[in-house]
Amino acid sequence: MSLALRRKIGYWVLLIVGISLNVFQAYKYFTNQLEYSQLELVVLIVGVSFNFAPQYLLRVFEKVVTRNKTPKN
Repeated sequence: MSLALRRKIGYWVLLIVGISLNVFQAYKYFTNQLEYSQLELVVLIVGVSFNFAPQYLLRVFEKVVTRNKTPKN
């Protein structure tokens, strides 16, 4: 599997997860089940970041993973 294909799959997975998080919170809001807590704020921030910056998040994750795999001399 090529790196470009893995990036495209990651992009779409993050985008779908972000949309589903936001749709779930909108559903809870319209059914009057949304609690105003820090956890709900975190879910909102994660969902919005997955929607608007999936490429940036993928690059950061890739840098973290490759940095931990490099051998130390």
